[in-house]
Amino acid sequence: MRNPASEHLPDAIREELLQSGIVSGDFILASGIRAAKKFDFDLIPTNSDLFEIVVSGLARCIRNQFSSFDAIVTIANGATRLGDPIAHQLNVSHTPTTYHVDELGQKQFVVPQLSTERHCIIVDDVFTKGTNATKVASRLAARGCAIGGVGVILDRSNVASPAICHDSPVVSLIKQQLL
Repeated sequence: MRNPASEHLPDAIREELLQSGIVSGDFILASGIRAAKKFDFDLIPTNSDLFEIVVSGLARCIRNQFSSFDAIVTIANGATRLGDPIAHQLNVSHTPTTYHVDELGQKQFVVPQLSTERHCIIVDDVFTKGTNATKVASRLAARGCAIGGVGVILDRSNVASPAICHDSPVVSLIKQQLL
């Protein structure tokens, strides 16, 4: 299934990205759904043409979908290395999150204090159900930040137009349900 936002990615690049980022093996999603394959963007080298294409493509998707924002906030760990190059292309600041696992085994995200940024786009590598994006959005909203939306490389959801809390839209380079 193709996402209209990914139309600017040539088919060969889209396939190379999927093949480079998919590894075999068991992977338990946070939702508890078992998957035979996992999309792992961390396997793609930062100095590769493919990394540059993905960064540029995601920056274009964000620029085309969202109009008024002054910061991107990346979700640890998968999207952290996307943050600086995307922020540079969009001429905004980048704030990475960190997380720790609490006593119940749940990720608790830590968002550093933002200075004057109040309109944020959340960036992640993979969107399945939006759990992590929703957690980060909640932390940002508690600090008075407006969430304009979420930009991701891969949307694995089965939702035609995914959104997180307060109906913040999700835009992606690739929409592909993985088994």
